[in-house]
Amino acid sequence: MSIDIEKKILKGFIVDRFAITKSLSEGFKSEYFEDPKTTLILNAIFDIYEGRGETEVLDFQTLYRHLEKKGVMDNEIKNLLDELEKIETPNLALLISYIDILRIRNGERRLINIADEITDFVERRGPQKVEDISQFSVKMSEELQKIAIERLHKKLVPSEVVVKDIIRDIYEKRSFHGFSLEPFTSIDKTLLGLRPGFYYALAGAPRRGKTNFLLHLSTNIIKNERVPVLYYSWEQTSRILNLRILSQESNINPVKLMSGDLDEEEFKSFEEAYKRFQEYSSFLYIIEGGSSDTLEKIEAHAYNIMQSHRCENVVIFLDYIQKIPLESPRISLEEKVDELSSKIAMLSLSLKSPIFAISSLDKEGCKLDDEGIDRPTMFHSTGGGDIEYDSDVAMVLVKNHKETEELYEKLKNLVKNGEILEEDLPSIDVIDLYIDKNRDAPEGMSNIIQYLFFIESNKFIEIGFKDTSEKYTYAKMGLIVERLKKEGLLKLKNNNNKDEKPKSS
Repeated sequence: MSIDIEKKILKGFIVDRFAITKSLSEGFKSEYFEDPKTTLILNAIFDIYEGRGETEVLDFQTLYRHLEKKGVMDNEIKNLLDELEKIETPNLALLISYIDILRIRNGERRLINIADEITDFVERRGPQKVEDISQFSVKMSEELQKIAIERLHKKLVPSEVVVKDIIRDIYEKRSFHGFSLEPFTSIDKTLLGLRPGFYYALAGAPRRGKTNFLLHLSTNIIKNERVPVLYYSWEQTSRILNLRILSQESNINPVKLMSGDLDEEEFKSFEEAYKRFQEYSSFLYIIEGGSSDTLEKIEAHAYNIMQSHRCENVVIFLDYIQKIPLESPRISLEEKVDELSSKIAMLSLSLKSPIFAISSLDKEGCKLDDEGIDRPTMFHSTGGGDIEYDSDVAMVLVKNHKETEELYEKLKNLVKNGEILEEDLPSIDVIDLYIDKNRDAPEGMSNIIQYLFFIESNKFIEIGFKDTSEKYTYAKMGLIVERLKKEGLLKLKNNNNKDEKPKSS
């Protein structure tokens, strides 16, 4: 019954002003309500919400006084308010779904009215007797068009509004820049941050650090923007992923962290890492994806997190796309990936939030990465390459075998020179991030960014843009080693910088 839905919407509005704001942005109108009593209370709620009451505080007491002041309080309204207080408050996702139901029913009622008018006209009854058939057809066509526009209300935004937003951003010197990825400066400049409504895809072979890279992006965004991040993994448990973040922050192998076998310096690093983690962990939600965690459920989660944090955006990471369940699972892998990728693109626009999805590579792509002669592309994604067409930004993580070997030689020299013990020598891969597609990209930016991937501690360090004209990189590896020594990222013997804290990324 519509009245039951109307009551639940009223309860949501009274309890949470943000629910009103979000519902209005989704196209909610008071005419969706049918019952006169619930409509009366709804109008009183809007009076208070829009500042036409004695106070902007919205609760049952304020609403009661406002209705009394307007002279419309009677026993029926009192009983209805008492009933509303006892109703369970719907979450934001449920509230939005209720509004969609009322929007559809409102359209159906209007269609019935139009059908009645057409019947009256054809049978020459009522006020349409004297109307010309062409005039009447135009009138009915206009009414039908209004219903169609109403259904698409939230998608139809005049350019005037969009341009005003652009002008405001320019004046604020934040033109087109999304959520900051610093201290990953190069990717932040190239992508202009993670932008609301954008779909980002990242592919790579196993052991190239895709998950660890996204965990870095997650924590960087929260540290910079204090925006909620939802990280869904169908591969790892929440415990393991949180442990990896602590490992990244402390530069300590997660296995060693779990063993508790830490020396004094390592334990100090762990304590400092945990303090940093506590500063942002309330914005991070790591969810163990299951067979019921469809994109529709993820959308509901996102709305609920927006409501609890009183924000307009979230950032969503999906690890990984081939594992996301569909409601109709009996289709081929290619069809599944195509459908999911298309839905992710639409969901990012609907939520006005960036969504970052990992893709695995097929056997050919993994072979290319292992051999290091040619590189895989997004078209080597498992299930087909349509991900690149759907996404706004498409990237591939690839191991740079040549520079990894050169870096290893430089690190081995430290052992020969007695600067570091062999057992303290870290395993580091040089990783090239290829940005093969970048919608609305800034001009003059390289499409290859290099990183150091510390395998034991799951940590990424950004080197910077790759110079594609550079043939000899051995000297560059020497500079990188000096940087690692300076920043305390190598456990040197008799380290003169032992009091220097390792930098977190």
